[in-house]
Amino acid sequence: MDLETAETRALTVTFNSPERVEAEAPDSIERVRSAVPEPAPETVQSRILQQSARRRLWSTLLDYRDWVSYIYVPLLVPILIVLPYFGVKWHHEAQVAQQLIESVAQGNRDFSVMGKLLNEGPVAPFVGIPLQEAQEVMPLDYSGFEVISDTRVFDYRAWRVAAVGAADDQSWGYAYRRMRVRKLMPTANEFVMRSRSQTPAIEARPLNKQIPTALRLHRDAKAEDDKSFDVLDVAFDLTFVTTGEVVDLPVEIMIREPPPERLQAIGVFVDAETEMFTIWLLMPAGRQFESTDVVRYAVGMTASPEPIVPANELLSEDGRILSFTLLSLKPGFRYEFRWTFRE
Repeated sequence: MDLETAETRALTVTFNSPERVEAEAPDSIERVRSAVPEPAPETVQSRILQQSARRRLWSTLLDYRDWVSYIYVPLLVPILIVLPYFGVKWHHEAQVAQQLIESVAQGNRDFSVMGKLLNEGPVAPFVGIPLQEAQEVMPLDYSGFEVISDTRVFDYRAWRVAAVGAADDQSWGYAYRRMRVRKLMPTANEFVMRSRSQTPAIEARPLNKQIPTALRLHRDAKAEDDKSFDVLDVAFDLTFVTTGEVVDLPVEIMIREPPPERLQAIGVFVDAETEMFTIWLLMPAGRQFESTDVVRYAVGMTASPEPIVPANELLSEDGRILSFTLLSLKPGFRYEFRWTFRE
């Protein structure tokens, strides 16, 4: 081997050795990178637009260039802060009002009855306890009792106008009456609650199951004002009630085919001296009262009616509920509650 051939092989081995490749690798990578062309202007612009598509809500919320913010921010503040505050406040007031109503209803059975009627609707027709036909109307004697209160509720929402002389099976009137009585004498063993009606189709049932009760009906009786009535006496046996004890005597009455004159007036008799008298009236479905007045007639006299100013009255804004409270009523009078309907 000559000298020139040996030098050529040495140079070849040196050039192809790993140390040589490792030393020249960075230069080759740089040359490759420098060989990649620059992105086109359209590509650069699309990348910028892609980055700008990211939403920047809070950083530009009150930016002067985003003038719409000054419109919806004042709207968001009441919705997110003021509305929840009033919502909590109204909820608390509603709870307090509901508790107050429940407390009043628990302490006063009449409010409980009215609440049930308004929530559940008219009472469905029912069959009362058997009636005993009476041959004569017995005089009333309340000398051994004190009538603390007399409450009457008349629900005419199921009242329907039928043709003259025809019966309407879908029409009825509901009455609830509760008398609160104190027994004053040990010999006062029977308390009679008297009702007068001009319709023979009547059903009644007592609600105090602890007191024996009997129903006596005398048809075509002549009342003190010379009008013909059917007299219904609800007789409560208070033999086992101690002297001085106060009892509640509630009864429900269902009247079929209500007489036409009850559409705009209702008359009630007061048979005993009563400390407080309350009446509730629920107007027929679809009718609203416009004006009301209260008068009384002296039984057996032809004098003009005497206007009465109730101690308390409740007239609902929707014209569907009437309520009157009278104090210190004397027997011997017929009270008439009148109203007119809106056209």
